[in-house]
Formats: sequence, C-alpha cells, structure tokens
Amino acid sequence: KECALEDALMKFCPKGIDIYWDNVGGEMLETTLNHMNNFGRVVCCGMISQYNKAPKDRYGIKNLFLVVTKRLKLQGFIMSDYNEEQRVAATKELIRLICGGKLKT
Repeated sequence: KECALEDALMKFCPKGIDIYWDNVGGEMLETTLNHMNNFGRVVCCGMISQYNKAPKDRYGIKNLFLVVTKRLKLQGFIMSDYNEEQRVAATKELIRLICGGKLKT
C-alpha cells in the first residue's frame, strides 16, 4: 500500500533511524534525514532519482544542516573502489549473516 514517506517513517521507525542505506537521493534522502537519530550513519551508494536529470533540475537537499546538528556521518562509496577478492569475501560474509538470521534483507 502506498503512503507518504513521512507517514511511513513515523509509523515504522517511531524511535528514529540509526543507519540508512541510500541509493535514491533527492526527496527520499531529505525526508529520511529528518528522522535520523543523533550520531546516525547514512551510507550513500547511489542517487537513482537524480541520474537522468540535468544539473539545473536535480533536487537540492534543503536540510543538510541536520548532518551537523545531529552529528550524522554520511559516506559515499562505489563498487569499483573494491577489488574482486574483497567483493568475493564480502559476498560470502553477507550470505553467512543472512543465512544465520543476523542480517535481514
């Protein structure tokens, strides 16, 4: 069922968000920043909502000041930063964590 992101975050994350994996960017990132807990972490691995837009049409995040006031850590990464050996090891570890019930997808 579709609903406003703001309403969904208030319903499903009533205590706020500690870690957010963002690959959408734009308004979704902006709304989620409002719900981050102090010292939360944001993993930025993409901005799919912005890729095909001209620079002048890209959505500008209006609440980045929350990075300071909530002492958030935002860090971007791309897979090409890692070599094949690291990808294989990470994949094995993720499968182990998922199968062991320690990581939910």
